[in-house]
Amino acid sequence: PAGYVLGAPFGYHADLAAHDPTTTAARLGLPTLVLQGSRDYQVTLDDFARWRAALTDKPFACLKVYDGLDHLFRRGSGPSGPADYDLALPIEAQVIDDIAAWIRSARCPDAAAP
Repeated sequence: PAGYVLGAPFGYHADLAAHDPTTTAARLGLPTLVLQGSRDYQVTLDDFARWRAALTDKPFACLKVYDGLDHLFRRGSGPSGPADYDLALPIEAQVIDDIAAWIRSARCPDAAAP
């Protein structure tokens, strides 16, 4: 059908709903890095739990939660929300360091439990 939801065509959302990315990632067996901010209100810790459940026994998977970070991996306090996107805050340096280390060594940075 024609039309848009949240700026994307209906077809995009229909295709997205037809796939389970956690199952696909587990089945592919490729190196996988899943990072999560504990203050993320768009992709929540419940979503992260689905990734953890799908990849927990996979040696190729690295999962890490960053306490106090939002969807953009920026530090804050209290619940995050849409107004956080208007704040000019830097990405937390530890996230950048962890991504770089994972790319260089294919080893998981020290994981923090949510």
